[in-house]
Amino acid sequence: MSFSSTTRDTSLYYTLPPPVRNTPARFNRLNTGSTILYNTRSHINAFELEFARHQGSRGIIPHSDGVNPPRSPPTALNSPIGVADILAEIFTWALPTYEERLDLNDWNKITPCNVAAVCRFWRNTALSHTTLWSTIKWIGTTSTHGGVCFPWEMFLTYLRRSGEAPLSLKLGPPFFKNMDLNRLLSTISEHQHHCKHVDISSVGWPYNQYTYITNSLVLKDTPFLDTLFLSFELEEVHVRLSDAPLLKTLTLDCRSGFSLQVDAPVLASLTSVTLYSKHPSQPSTQDCLTLLQASPALIHFSAHISDEGTVLTEGQNTETISIPSLTTFELKSYPSVSRHILRLLHLPGLQELTVGSCNPGRTQDALGVRALLSQSHADVEELKLECGIGEVAQCLGLSATLKALILTRLPNDEEQLRDLIALLTLKVGAQFLCPNLETIRFDDCYVLPMCAEELARMILSRWDPPKGSRYLRQVSFCHCDLAEGSALSMDARIARCRDEGLVLQFIEDLWAVMTGTTKTNLGTMTILETNFTAPRMTIALSLTWKQQRLL
Repeated sequence: MSFSSTTRDTSLYYTLPPPVRNTPARFNRLNTGSTILYNTRSHINAFELEFARHQGSRGIIPHSDGVNPPRSPPTALNSPIGVADILAEIFTWALPTYEERLDLNDWNKITPCNVAAVCRFWRNTALSHTTLWSTIKWIGTTSTHGGVCFPWEMFLTYLRRSGEAPLSLKLGPPFFKNMDLNRLLSTISEHQHHCKHVDISSVGWPYNQYTYITNSLVLKDTPFLDTLFLSFELEEVHVRLSDAPLLKTLTLDCRSGFSLQVDAPVLASLTSVTLYSKHPSQPSTQDCLTLLQASPALIHFSAHISDEGTVLTEGQNTETISIPSLTTFELKSYPSVSRHILRLLHLPGLQELTVGSCNPGRTQDALGVRALLSQSHADVEELKLECGIGEVAQCLGLSATLKALILTRLPNDEEQLRDLIALLTLKVGAQFLCPNLETIRFDDCYVLPMCAEELARMILSRWDPPKGSRYLRQVSFCHCDLAEGSALSMDARIARCRDEGLVLQFIEDLWAVMTGTTKTNLGTMTILETNFTAPRMTIALSLTWKQQRLL
């Protein structure tokens, strides 16, 4: 058949059915040829539709071949495919990721600005799809000039073109030079009704700039808000949550302090909360308790509270806060604050518990961990404690299902430390304490070299248990004045365990480990990002607060 302009049958483009499958073997070649012809014509049809649409958008009159009538540009009613929607989806895949260091001074190289400058059809497609402009992930790149200024004009253009589409903002780190945080918070408040993700970090400012924040971030109309992440190194911020029905993640990491006011009776979707501050009174203990009371669906809660002046008296009656879904709880505060908060909590689903003191010199003071464990009756699998040896022993007695134990800054009392190691030693005829332990780690315990024999017996008893199965896999010592070549590492019994698969770690130079100059494994410590080009070298680590303080 000839495909000349005078003989072609345009009905073939629309009526030719797909070839029938499962034909006899003698028709295989014919079937293959029919399939290729059908697919080719389908592609030609789609191309002609797109070409006709492009001509129509430019005002070009459709061509007539003298036999068939001129074909008008396809419309939404007769077009078999949504070309603009497919094109917009392709544009979406071209949007830059946060990891890319963008040159914000050359917008024609950044999607969607670059695709909107190709032709009128592409521009109309980009401008008509608001979701292309609703994702703003910008960072202030560092340079010899000390960073870049925040592009306010383009920021407002993006907000205007995003329309009412759910808005995702991620600004920094590192942040921008000469940034007006008050104006930024005010702009976010104006667009809060369609904000979905808000992530702002001023960490890594050039020249360590400081902005006095006078505007409060009042969130009272946030039906789509899913994530709120604020990380300020020098500034104090004031956050007020009045209504956020879909909020799932709340992170306020402000070293200089922040105030948190929760007016919403229930934050039904909130599952993760992280609060960090070194301010002596912000946030207050009552702010944390109010947030816990309003979050019945919490799964993860982590707080560093330095407030000690607003604690209620020990004998005052307060309603118990029960959160069955909470599995991970981390609290670092003064002993009086820890006792006050922990005695009010009932966490039956707790699996990972971390409790420590803001005052390293007061590790002998009780933190109230025993009260939480005894009233929650939870099957805790991971326990991280920075407290007195007596309280550690009490907590171990209430944690029969424990799999991981991390002890930090134990008091430098050699006799008490020997007694604790003896409790962890499995003995014939005695009740086993935490028999399922897989990982044991000591941090900043400088008396441990004096207990090398006790440590060897404890490790050996769990590697070759008197009865039952072996669970121990790893024993670590971080900043404990123990290293390869010490009496413990040279013990023949320990050497046999290591040959059989026991992971024994001696970590003394944590900085060398983090920068990759040593092969020592950190276990659960994982390096996420290392930025050596910034004026101030920053390293983001998935560390707990006990590990972060070593930096």
